[in-house]
Amino acid sequence: KAAVDVHLAYENYLKDPNNPRYPYQYHYQFPRFAALAEQRRGNLKRALEITKTATEHPRAHYSQYRDLMVAHLISGDFENANKIKNKSKHWATKTINSAAPRRAKAFARLNLAQLDVAMLESEGRWREAEPGRETIIEEASNVYRLAVVAADPLKLPPLMGPTAQWDQ
Repeated sequence: KAAVDVHLAYENYLKDPNNPRYPYQYHYQFPRFAALAEQRRGNLKRALEITKTATEHPRAHYSQYRDLMVAHLISGDFENANKIKNKSKHWATKTINSAAPRRAKAFARLNLAQLDVAMLESEGRWREAEPGRETIIEEASNVYRLAVVAADPLKLPPLMGPTAQWDQ
């Protein structure tokens, strides 16, 4: 159901991307979520196309590149995955070293851990990836804690379709 909702939201976005009801962040989040849905459906070629679109957005940053890296890993293109990993690391490190809010820095640290774990697991190095999994859990907990402390819930694009109706 959620994949159907993501596709519906993405299709509506593509019909009128300049619609003022879409905050600026949606312009790179909609393609990102649509690509993830395609990837989970097994349509890797379409997921790669959409993910590349998300990385071309002026406000694209480490998470869009991480998603592209994972799509390359799934398709077996390890050379391009490694190149994209370096771009994602660059943007995450830039965020960590900037004057960004603490939660943005926590997301960036989470991204770095996810990159390393994904690469190690794609190489079949499961035991070496285990400490990274623990880091992922710690960083994700930190992101959540920062959101609760700030009383600022994490914001995602609105769902449309069956899931949204069910949530209401």
